[in-house]
Amino acid sequence: MSRIRARAFGLFLAANVAGVSMLVAPSAHAQQTLMSQTGGKGQLVFDGLTGLRANVTQGVSYAGVLGFQIERYGQNVDLGGNTTGTAVIHATTVWLAPQADYFIINHLSIGGLLEIASTSGSEDVPVNAAQTQSFDLPTTTDFTILPRVGYMFALGDRWGIWPRGGLGFALRQSSQNVGGGTGNTKQTFSGVVLNATCPFLFRINDTFFIDLSPDLTWIPGSTSTTDNANRTVSQSASYLQFGVEGGLGIMLDL
Repeated sequence: MSRIRARAFGLFLAANVAGVSMLVAPSAHAQQTLMSQTGGKGQLVFDGLTGLRANVTQGVSYAGVLGFQIERYGQNVDLGGNTTGTAVIHATTVWLAPQADYFIINHLSIGGLLEIASTSGSEDVPVNAAQTQSFDLPTTTDFTILPRVGYMFALGDRWGIWPRGGLGFALRQSSQNVGGGTGNTKQTFSGVVLNATCPFLFRINDTFFIDLSPDLTWIPGSTSTTDNANRTVSQSASYLQFGVEGGLGIMLDL
């Protein structure tokens, strides 16, 4: 399946803050001791404010607390009579995904992530070699709530390794048009989600840091439901995804 993507991203302000923070940090003071301990008791951490995510299914994409994504991609469809064509799908996604962690004692953190995303779109279906018809696709929603716990291994006052594990609930939806017109289908995938990350972080100063983290998400023993023309079919399913994320975060001493 060929795919062409065009993305417009939110949180440009946060990205600029990250760039300015890195540029204005004088190299002569790069080894200056910070005033606060990395992972010290009473710290409140907001990570993933803005950055990038890479995985097998989506390639490299923007990740952040708030944003939107515009996609355009094609997929082969059967036109009948041993003839195939290319349907073009247009999709727009908006999301809100705040996350925060608090160090209840030195090194030990508790926190979580809440993510809500909505996708709407349409599909241009070829009628014959020269004509296409456009159909609206059902709006889909993704939802995740993930409490988690972590332990910070501080490497001096600027570097740290922060393994975290979470257990929560996730819902994923997707839609497509089959046969044109009312042939819309919506698939819902939901279940308990297990997540493990291990950010490697560098503190630019007492407030800002950048990190890079492997990310493993597993939804075992879940349920997949497909709705098509008032008919619902449910079956068992599972989901496993590995990716890498990196971006900007804030560390505050309360």
